[in-house]
Amino acid sequence: MLIRDSKHFYMGFFMALVFAGALVVIFSPIINGGNALKASDNLFNTISKGSSYYLGKLETKNAKFFDKEIEVTVDIEKKELIEKSKIILSKNDFTVNDGEELIVKGSLGKLLSAAIKDSDEMYNNRGSVIAEKYGMPEKEAMYTFWNLLKGLEKSLTKQKSFAEAAWVKEVMKKAVEMSYNYYGITPEKASTKAGILGFALVFYITYTLWWGYAIYFMFEGIGLTMSKGHKKEV
Repeated sequence: MLIRDSKHFYMGFFMALVFAGALVVIFSPIINGGNALKASDNLFNTISKGSSYYLGKLETKNAKFFDKEIEVTVDIEKKELIEKSKIILSKNDFTVNDGEELIVKGSLGKLLSAAIKDSDEMYNNRGSVIAEKYGMPEKEAMYTFWNLLKGLEKSLTKQKSFAEAAWVKEVMKKAVEMSYNYYGITPEKASTKAGILGFALVFYITYTLWWGYAIYFMFEGIGLTMSKGHKKEV
């Protein structure tokens, strides 16, 4: 390899070594047995959870659906979840039908209120309450509830009850799905982590630019440069 500009080449090479060394440190288990990448992921998850709490607003909005009576046959794709869905319904004081079909009959608002309250327990990492209520592991129970609501949303859409279907989907996404995904994570406000967030942002920008300049200087050192093309005159 021909080095045409040793100053810039070795400067870039040194920067590349520093970059590699920092990369090794980032992936080393130096923070409570985990690496820095996992620690930063946990940090952003806690902050993300802290800004994702909509359950109070959902409960308020849900009040107008308590008078909405529904009777639909719910199509659940995973048949093994039908019996578990019946447990969910019965534990929330809904009458459960016999047979292989799953029929939801009663107040839509009442069912969704149960979903929101269960989601609140999961959001606050009180999974034992859910497990005791339904007699199954908490994540399994919420997964079943999610599939129940997913099937209910599709059935209401087929009935052309579009407003009700849209509301079921919103509760499913912003309550059940959110609490399931964030279960076990302690929520934090961004304002309480401003220092470490600022450091992470500055480090990420600096680290990215550092690698870019390392490549740039090494390429310049071996004579690979970028120049503006000349317009060919006809």
